[in-house]
Parts: sequence; C-alpha cells; structure tokens
Amino acid sequence: MTTRAIRSLPLVVLALVCTTSRAQPRLQVGLGAVPGAGIQLGYVDVHSVYTIETAFYGELKPSLGRSRAALVTSGGVGVSFRPLGALRVIGQADFGYDLDLGVRFGPSLQFTHRATRSDKNKQFRLFLDPFLRLVKPRSGGGAFYAEIGPLRPVLRLGAWLRL
Repeated sequence: MTTRAIRSLPLVVLALVCTTSRAQPRLQVGLGAVPGAGIQLGYVDVHSVYTIETAFYGELKPSLGRSRAALVTSGGVGVSFRPLGALRVIGQADFGYDLDLGVRFGPSLQFTHRATRSDKNKQFRLFLDPFLRLVKPRSGGGAFYAEIGPLRPVLRLGAWLRL
C-alpha cells in the first residue's frame, strides 16, 4: 500500500460506518436548570455513529445580589460522536442507552432588565457548547435524554420525539 492509501484508509472506514445507517430525525424538547431555569428546543438527525443537530436555548436568569434579571436566548448548530454506537456497529453490542460527545456553536443574545451601558455592550456573544449527553431510547422511536454542558442552563433534561 502506498502512503497516500494508508492515510486515506481511516476516512474510507469512517465513510462506510457512517453510511450504514439511515437518518432518524427527532425533535428535541427539554427543560434546563442550574443556575437559572430554561428550555431547549431542537432538531436532531440521529445516525448510528453520529448526530447532526440544531438547538435553540432560552434561559431566565433571576436577579441575585448585584446581578439583574435577564433573558438569554441562543441558537446553534452542532454534531456529536456516539462511541457506543460505533461499538454497536462493529461488534453488535447491545447497550440500553447511548452516550453522545458533542459540540454546538452559534450566537447568543442577552436581554437585561434595566440594562446599563456595560450590559448593552455584552448583549451579543458567540458561544461554544461542548456537551455530554446520555440518551435512553424508548418504545415508539423516541428517547429521553440528560445533557450537561457549559452553556446556561448547564443541566438539560428532555425527550426526543419522532418526526
């Protein structure tokens, strides 16, 4: 084998593994907590080894101490890798759950009650949200999930609904 063929072999294997399953589109609906309260809505295109997704977050930050109450909205796109799905494809292992290691990125807007000039300057930002998600499939094609990541709300729980 040539050096070029050896370098492209992992890409060929990845392409074969990823094309072995058909996409399963899901609507993601969840609630968020810690430190504020929020919601998460999204679209997840589930494959055996990866997901492609979009998500919209909304969080209400309560006013604590010197901080003012704020509404934070975010929307992003992302992907995740499913290591247990890869093991399932390779060895036909049957797990009762899936683990997703992923990342989302996109814009975020913060609307603060009685905003100061400093608050207005910090109103728009870009976020990067690496996340860890545990997915428990249920009958009918849906699933329950628990997700943790640095984007507020940090803890997100919800369901995937079949489209």
